[in-house]
Amino acid sequence: MGNEALADVDRFLTMISYLEREVARLLAKAALSEEEKQFIWDHIVIVPGKADRM
Repeated sequence: MGNEALADVDRFLTMISYLEREVARLLAKAALSEEEKQFIWDHIVIVPGKADRM
């Protein structure tokens, strides 16, 4: 991969990380049960690192 492609991948992973943190923040303050929050996490499409979240 060239430097430009690596930069694109890095930006993509940075954005995914931001989105995961934002979803976690919103879920933390939502008035949902733990089961409902887990259902959302299990069905949300966030690509890399899904198993590493939270």
